[in-house]
Amino acid sequence: MSREAHSRYRKNHPSADDATPNLETLVPREDLRKFTGEDFLPVKDTYLTIGDASATAQISSLLTSRLHPYDLRFGSDLSFGDLREGSAILIGAFNNNWTHNMTDNLRFVFEAGDTAEMHVQDRFDPKRSWWPKFSDAKFSEDYAIVSRVLDSKTGAVLVTIAGLDHTGTRAAGDFVTDPQLIADLIKQAPKDWTRKNVQVVLHTNVVNNIPSSPTVVAAYYW
Repeated sequence: MSREAHSRYRKNHPSADDATPNLETLVPREDLRKFTGEDFLPVKDTYLTIGDASATAQISSLLTSRLHPYDLRFGSDLSFGDLREGSAILIGAFNNNWTHNMTDNLRFVFEAGDTAEMHVQDRFDPKRSWWPKFSDAKFSEDYAIVSRVLDSKTGAVLVTIAGLDHTGTRAAGDFVTDPQLIADLIKQAPKDWTRKNVQVVLHTNVVNNIPSSPTVVAAYYW
């Protein structure tokens, strides 16, 4: 909320004498009707989802274990010039514009189309798509896309790890850092897969916002 809106709310809802200092309280629903669009400010490069944090930690741990140096960037602290300097791993999609910009010409993409619901779409086959499922307004099944493009728009190797929701991103992070899951994928891959671009669509069941071990529902090599 803006400082003016926050001040106005506090004036009408002073903290109780026994309240814990600086502990935010839930705004009563009836008071929400008193706010207007001008009372809220956009927040950028501030919050990180659990799924993004988990995937970032797993990738960072993997690179460290391989003694591979890396530079960690968040939000708008990344430019196209940075991506052109070397290989990159992009985590997240709907809070990471670079993921969409760099993969919008690939086979598997995130898309809403004429619907209100985002899903994974096969651009080569319009009839083929994967949609999330919900339980009590929360994801009960999520999907993710992992892409590795050897000669991307940046001119360097690019990897993207992203889900429809943060649970999908977390599951995708599990997938790319799990030797057994990668080994299972390689069994079904062409012999020269290391010299090919790869896209994988993953599915995960979600319980209490925690994704299960992901399974591969589609893969494409070119």
